[in-house]
Amino acid sequence: MAVTATEFPKCVQHAIDYLTGTIKIALVESYTFDVTHEFFSDVSSTQITGTGYTAGGVTLTSFTDSYDSGTNTYTFTCDNAVWTTATFTTSGAILYSSTGVAGTSPLIGYIDFGADQSPASSDFSLRIAPAGLITRQVVAAS
Repeated sequence: MAVTATEFPKCVQHAIDYLTGTIKIALVESYTFDVTHEFFSDVSSTQITGTGYTAGGVTLTSFTDSYDSGTNTYTFTCDNAVWTTATFTTSGAILYSSTGVAGTSPLIGYIDFGADQSPASSDFSLRIAPAGLITRQVVAAS
């Protein structure tokens, strides 16, 4: 099972503040990545339902950033996302910046789990890689 993560291209248009904004992750089922999707309202109909899941997902916490001057790269990381005593089926997750309104909450990325995940009355965690949740390389304009 290969897990893949893809950034929504339009997120660059939105000045997303990872350190002080409200960044959420919502679980989805049967979602097909579409580069034209821009706001949470474009994907919210594919959210899962089930025990231990609240519509809109969970808020990610403890965001930190680091900068590597050698590669001119910013890395953002945060705590793991956890759903407790969960019973549901999910095939992926949507990362987004929540404004409190789905139609104005910009999408950041999509994580495809590669196969359905179905916890049964157990905790379901998305572990954030030690390398970070988001990495952006800054390229100087010429």
